[in-house]
Amino acid sequence: SVRAAQVEVTALEVDYDDAAIPKASKLPRLTLNAKASNVGTDPSQAMPFEAAVALADGSRLSARGSLRPVPLQLDAQVRLAQFGITNIEPYIAPYVNLTLASGQLWSNGRLRLTGDRDGGIARIGFDGEFSANDFRAIDRVSSDDFLRWTALALPSVKVDWRTGRPADSLIEIGAVAFVDFYARIILSPEGRINLSEILADPGRERGAAPRSLTAAPAASGPGGIERGPAAAAGTSGAAGPAGTASTARLPAAAVAAGPRPTIRIGTVRIASGNVNFTDLFIRPNYTANLTQLVGSIEAIASDRIEPSDVLVTGRVDDDTPLEITGKINPLAPTSFIDLRAVARGFDLPKLSPYSGRWAGYAIEKGKLTADVRYRIEGDRLAAENKLTINQLTFGEKIDSPDATSLPVRFAVSLLKDRNGNIDLDLPISGTISDPQFSVGGLLWRAIGNLIVKVVSSPFTFLASLGGSDPGELSHIEFAAGATALDDEDRKRLDTLSTALAQRPELSIEIAGVGDPKADRDALQHARLERSLKSAKLAQMRRATPSAELPPIAELVLDAAERPVLLERAWRDAKLDAGSAGKVPPPEDLERLLLEHAAVATEEVKQVAQQRAQAARDYLRDQRGIPNERLYLLAPRIADDDGKLPPRRADFTLK
Repeated sequence: SVRAAQVEVTALEVDYDDAAIPKASKLPRLTLNAKASNVGTDPSQAMPFEAAVALADGSRLSARGSLRPVPLQLDAQVRLAQFGITNIEPYIAPYVNLTLASGQLWSNGRLRLTGDRDGGIARIGFDGEFSANDFRAIDRVSSDDFLRWTALALPSVKVDWRTGRPADSLIEIGAVAFVDFYARIILSPEGRINLSEILADPGRERGAAPRSLTAAPAASGPGGIERGPAAAAGTSGAAGPAGTASTARLPAAAVAAGPRPTIRIGTVRIASGNVNFTDLFIRPNYTANLTQLVGSIEAIASDRIEPSDVLVTGRVDDDTPLEITGKINPLAPTSFIDLRAVARGFDLPKLSPYSGRWAGYAIEKGKLTADVRYRIEGDRLAAENKLTINQLTFGEKIDSPDATSLPVRFAVSLLKDRNGNIDLDLPISGTISDPQFSVGGLLWRAIGNLIVKVVSSPFTFLASLGGSDPGELSHIEFAAGATALDDEDRKRLDTLSTALAQRPELSIEIAGVGDPKADRDALQHARLERSLKSAKLAQMRRATPSAELPPIAELVLDAAERPVLLERAWRDAKLDAGSAGKVPPPEDLERLLLEHAAVATEEVKQVAQQRAQAARDYLRDQRGIPNERLYLLAPRIADDDGKLPPRRADFTLK
């Protein structure tokens, strides 16, 4: 049995190696100063001590307290000062694709360790403060800054960890101050977002599909609208004005089974933040900056259901104002996020790389105001995306194999109102635990569905603007041989003109359609009736030369006089040759006269053209639609296959 009243070590320099890290990593020399009392061979006896370790780079660790080796009992005041974060780089290198370039850790507090009977640690306790200053981490592959900040301060940190008993453990962090931080999000040329690549996996090369993500085949929406770039890559994205990855895929829910520790985090305050997004997948590359980020996230806790307020403001590219508000509690038993982000006046030409690739046109002019709200409760997402696009103007045509085949310019013209605004309301929903879930994919599909809807049924869309029965504005119908508008025709044209007034970029083509049978029959009957009325009018003029006679259109033929007039018309047309003075019955006379009053195809075309002119004249003269927006097409004759319905004026939007 040996006991020493006091043992002291002064300026002991130690060089050491650790077989768990690569041999190329040289560990810094340390200098130890220590003093302990009541040191002996009885491990159950506690001994007061104080110790200080200094590393060659200026890092310092000191502790003062009491230590009992068996069973372990440590109670000490510890202090960490100016500890270089690069000292832990060799230990985390196998697990992250980051290089810790710089940073200093500071901490001061009370540390307590309690051992168990097997020689392990049963309980860890800490009560103190922590800060990390001048931190900088570099993406090991791209060599770009990934994350940096000037100061991260946690003035109150409490940990009570019970090994093997997470439900009885507590992690409590008071107020958090985050000052002058920068984060870099990069979408690689392969369509992978760097956030998903941070954790290293020794079993795969960088760029291969991460094990935590499920790859999905590229998908197309209706009408060839692709849901997003390189879906097979597992993650893909594009930053909009809010700077969030638009197609970032989330891994399947991996909530740890069993009880979890109680976690409480106080108010987080953000000052002078900057998030940079670069998309190397798109050509040319796109970069967006969220700058001047300031705000706060109120306290959250896993043992509290009530969500906390969020208020963060900033700018996009030091220009467009951005505001994020809402409530969150991601630590609650059922995680809850309800956030609204508003960005006003984002310049759309910055998004030309995306419009060129997916729409086939660069953007010449336009501004975007985005008002989005995302609510996540558990693994269910419900989102509202309200977008206002002002004065969107496409520029040069871009030859892109990925561009949609849909008429994008026409869709934009349909969506624009008289002030040049496009208002879109695109709700989306989904289950984020689904491996195929993609926020950007859902949003892109919603946009694609809207484009398909308006370009495939433009008159239905216009009818909804005018508040009328949809689907009936693409044409007006006429009776056989008729060219005049009736009340129903005028009602439809009124609704159509109202919609056209709200969409000043649209023009309309009008094509009259004739019926080779019904219109011809109607024209023949009209010609016969006119000849009979002309004969009656001539008879009336001979009988009373000085009398004022009615217009021919107002004459009415009596049933008794019709056979006489038919016979006279028959003789005047010299159809009586070979009849040997025998007069056919009235019905045969009418049939012979109709056959004689042949109507050429050109006359049917004239009727079709008059129908188109009637619609054009009403829109122009009665409803004030400028003539330069109204185009008359050549008349058309319906055929037997039914592809061209007869007796109409058809409208086509351009």
